[in-house]
Amino acid sequence: MKLLKKRMIGSLFLALIVSVAAISNSQADNAVKKIHMKIVSAPVVPNGILAGQPTEFNILLRRQGVPHDEAMDIDTFGLQIPAGGRMEVELGGSFIPNPDFVETNPDVPLFKPARNIILTTGPQNPVKPNTEEVSGGFWGVSYDQLTKPHVVSVFPRCIADMDCQNLDAAHPGGLNGTRARALGFKIIHLRPNDRAPRHDTTPFYNGPVGSTGLVNVRLYGEDDVVVAAGSASIVFRRRVGPQVYLTNAATRDDNSPISLTNFQHVLPDTLMEGTSIPAGGAFADGLPYAPQFLLFERFKQSNIPSPHDRESVPMAGSESYLPFRGIEGITVAPSSRHPRVAHLLRYGTKKVGYVVMVGPKRKSGAMILENNVPTSASDEANGSRLFVPVRAGHIPGHYRVIVHLYGGGTAINTIVVE
Repeated sequence: MKLLKKRMIGSLFLALIVSVAAISNSQADNAVKKIHMKIVSAPVVPNGILAGQPTEFNILLRRQGVPHDEAMDIDTFGLQIPAGGRMEVELGGSFIPNPDFVETNPDVPLFKPARNIILTTGPQNPVKPNTEEVSGGFWGVSYDQLTKPHVVSVFPRCIADMDCQNLDAAHPGGLNGTRARALGFKIIHLRPNDRAPRHDTTPFYNGPVGSTGLVNVRLYGEDDVVVAAGSASIVFRRRVGPQVYLTNAATRDDNSPISLTNFQHVLPDTLMEGTSIPAGGAFADGLPYAPQFLLFERFKQSNIPSPHDRESVPMAGSESYLPFRGIEGITVAPSSRHPRVAHLLRYGTKKVGYVVMVGPKRKSGAMILENNVPTSASDEANGSRLFVPVRAGHIPGHYRVIVHLYGGGTAINTIVVE
């Protein structure tokens, strides 16, 4: 009898453990996944995160469990919006909604997809809000400036303000198109309308000097329950020096799932010198490409609002919008002593920055190659394009090409040797 009693108690205890484990697993399955986020200036403007300027930033996103140095790798999937769900992007803190933000065309949403908000996997590799087979993402937006001026919502499904003629049973929801299904999206780009950059097409302005802007991103399932969320903040500065960013402007190919020069996967000792897609070809036809960067002169702003007047809405002048002047006369001159170091020379003499290539080991055979073609700049073109040709090392691993401008910004292009 005592033995039977012990067995019954043991069975009940075991059942309790299994039940608790099941509840724990269920709670884990239903737990809100964390979205890791970082706010940086959009790589097409020098003033996107400066105080009092039109808000134009990139939200860099990575899923829970993804290391930060692998998030932009083409082998790493980004985020996806659940079918039948939505994504909310909320700007709080000292971000200032622009009450004069209007659209002249009543048939388009106030927050225009692909103009005021862009989803992308990297610079010039967008997941578009249309129905294109490769780069189309099948999404639209909702924005109510009167009741929720801080929140813009993205809906990955056919809604009234989309061209839905090509949307059929093959695309039931979620972000579709070959690129979205292969890579997801990794960046949210908020900006003034780049087709008509001016005050009344600017949704937000940055707050005063030293104030903090807050951004929250939430993914909802079709049952309207949050399944993933993240937040990040940015402190608005008065000034920055000359800026350098990653770009893929010379290799953009909307008919290829990937047209990114960051995180190219190459064989050991590969020469990476390409600068553009061959005429009539696709992105893959010109591989491998030299890392490419976009340069901007130091931005001089003249309309910073008072730090004590947080409710005022700045009225940015034309100097605060595209196009922004680049830096002309920049060449890449490798060091005679260190193969993985080069100087950025302006007009062949003045050192204005440097390039460093770091890898898994010091003696890997990696080296920076010369580029003696000076960058160009004009008042019509936005920024200056700089190519840094390199030779990858013979040791497998990650190599990083780091470009720095003295008194200004830094950009890093990663190469994966396999």
